[in-house]
Amino acid sequence: MKPAAILAAAMTASLMFAYPAPATSDDDATTTREAQQEASQKADAVSGGPTLRSTGAATADLSAALAERGPLSARGSTAVVPTTVPSITSPTSSSVATDTVAVSATSTAATVRFSLRGGDALDVPVLDGIATANLPTWGLGGSSALSAFDCADAVCNATGAQVDFTVTNSPIAFTAPTNLGTVGTSFVARVDNTGGTVKFSWPTGPAGRVSAAPYQASVSTASLRNGTWQLTAVQCTPNGTVCEGPETTVSVRVHNTLAPRITRIAPGRFSPNGDRSRDKTKVTYRLESTQTVAMRVLNRNGVVLRGPVRLGAHRAGTHSWTYDGRRQDRRFLSNGNYTVQIDTTGVVSGTTVRGKAQALVVVDRTKPTGTRVASTGTVFPIKDRYRDSTLLRVRVSEQLANLTARVHDSRGRLVRSLNAGPRAAGLRGVTWNGRTGSGKVVPAGTYTFRFTMADRAGNRATTVRARVAVSPKRLVRKIGSRTLTPKASLIGAIIGDCSEVTYPARSSWPGSFSYLSNYYACYDPYDADLLALTRHTVTLPRATRYGAIRVDAYGGRSLADYPDVAAVLYESRSGSYPYGFDLSPTVGWHRGPTRPAESLVNGNRQFRWVAGTTNGNFYDMRWFKVTYSYFVLS
Repeated sequence: MKPAAILAAAMTASLMFAYPAPATSDDDATTTREAQQEASQKADAVSGGPTLRSTGAATADLSAALAERGPLSARGSTAVVPTTVPSITSPTSSSVATDTVAVSATSTAATVRFSLRGGDALDVPVLDGIATANLPTWGLGGSSALSAFDCADAVCNATGAQVDFTVTNSPIAFTAPTNLGTVGTSFVARVDNTGGTVKFSWPTGPAGRVSAAPYQASVSTASLRNGTWQLTAVQCTPNGTVCEGPETTVSVRVHNTLAPRITRIAPGRFSPNGDRSRDKTKVTYRLESTQTVAMRVLNRNGVVLRGPVRLGAHRAGTHSWTYDGRRQDRRFLSNGNYTVQIDTTGVVSGTTVRGKAQALVVVDRTKPTGTRVASTGTVFPIKDRYRDSTLLRVRVSEQLANLTARVHDSRGRLVRSLNAGPRAAGLRGVTWNGRTGSGKVVPAGTYTFRFTMADRAGNRATTVRARVAVSPKRLVRKIGSRTLTPKASLIGAIIGDCSEVTYPARSSWPGSFSYLSNYYACYDPYDADLLALTRHTVTLPRATRYGAIRVDAYGGRSLADYPDVAAVLYESRSGSYPYGFDLSPTVGWHRGPTRPAESLVNGNRQFRWVAGTTNGNFYDMRWFKVTYSYFVLS
């Protein structure tokens, strides 16, 4: 505890001791009187004994007290409180009472007051020394107590007599409703009962009470859900304070609300705008019994914009209502979310019950938009795997239920209709292969196309037109080759410190190279010092597409007595060397692998390769022959 809190607590305790609270109970008053008496005794001891007041003083005190109390006639009888106690003669501890109990007591007083727990007291005159009466036992059960007090003019001794006896009252039973009967929003509950008060209750709380015959009450089911419930009736004392008497229960089937269901709204998103495309929506609902139906349409704030549209009484089953999207004033709804509500009424066990169901519907009257209408390029419809089709594209503003492209010729005639189906918002398209719907190639020329769109609510829109060209050309495959000397195709070299590349390799081989690895016989050289490589290139003819490419090399070992070898590596567009082949010592042509040209020919139509040797090999190279296939439009 913080110091300030400790200090505050200490101060509070000191104040409590310094200023005791005034007495507020009998015990406090008694304590005060005892303290005053003790103080008086101490004063007497000091003065030699108590001092008697004069008769005049006592009279004055009594007169003042009576004046403060008021006239005796205003406060009731002046009878003296009896000091006697009656003797109960009936019932006895072995008595068993049903509905009523005969009570009697002998007494010397004028009257005897009898009372049972939870009941009103009954004052009975004493005749010939005995008082007798009958008291109701309704609402009591099991062991009960009878109390008796001597009284005079309604003033009774606080001390009385008591006897315990047993109460077994007559059972009670429901006469309405019948067990497992169906009830609506309210019904009459009735029990066969001999007397007292009857209280009705549900498991959830009180349901009503009745204090006189016929014991029946109107019971509400408003707090209950549909289903089977137990209603309990219990007998209570006439004033309803004690309820230990017989009880009974009955089960009832509560049907206080109807349960219509909206099973479907289709379309759930519609566009009431008069264009006959999803202008209306169909509300399908199901009833479990015959009911009178009314429909309403509410906005998101719960304001009714249409209805009630009274559809009359429908039997149990599935029904529908077609909504045209109009307000009560016949104007179309604006864009937004709305609630369709079905309200029903019916009769169950003579009471009117109601039901309600709701479902969401969306009104969307905004047309979709399409921009950036274009094709990806000229289409060459001849099937040769070169641009046999083109993509007709458009950027759409929202999710579509359908997207269709229509292609027209120069005279405006429809050539092809291409349905792309549902599409999400964004850049979307459909493929056209330059053919009609029957598969026939269209004549070469310029065509136009545009898109028609329908969103999920049925709003329709058409884009602007765009052009697409159709060419009659097709790809023709051709074969070409180039034979080059190493010197003529050279574009670079990598020569280690211990190696050399010389030319011509032989006097009869103009433009040839000799690759001499470790020509200077270095001791313990690095790998890089042993390299003797040259880099070469060739430019290919212009083409629409390149097919395959191969390099062959003519060469052989430099020294006849040594089995020296070399290698050729293909260079990719990215600068790597994915393919290659070895050249044997034999002098002659060495065939390389044929590989796809797509990854080997760069954007400048150049193909590159390297040739050479390492690890002390000497090799002569005379020619390179590059063979390739390519495609041109014709």
